[in-house]
Amino acid sequence: MKHPRSVTVRAYAKINLTLEVLGKRPDGYHELATVMQCVDLADTVRLGRAGAHPRIGLSISGSAAAREIPRDSRNLCWQAADLFLRETGVSEGVRINLVKRIPSGAGLG
Repeated sequence: MKHPRSVTVRAYAKINLTLEVLGKRPDGYHELATVMQCVDLADTVRLGRAGAHPRIGLSISGSAAAREIPRDSRNLCWQAADLFLRETGVSEGVRINLVKRIPSGAGLG
């Protein structure tokens, strides 16, 4: 079976209609109870195959705020790719291109 060289998806913004913090988990994140509604605003995420080095490549474009977004292990796209590669044992790397349209820090992520 032939696998695609890349995939592009839209990551829609959402608005929290209700949000309750239930407690802190052992990993430092919090358990949440929330009701969300997606809105029509979205970032575009393109994932493509890459060689083994660098294992993860991340480029970010779009809004002016995109310059402020980290392009290393602090980034959630990077963290998700790293976890996927570790858990699946995939040996090749991934290229991530994130086109930002959702304003960072606006509560829409």
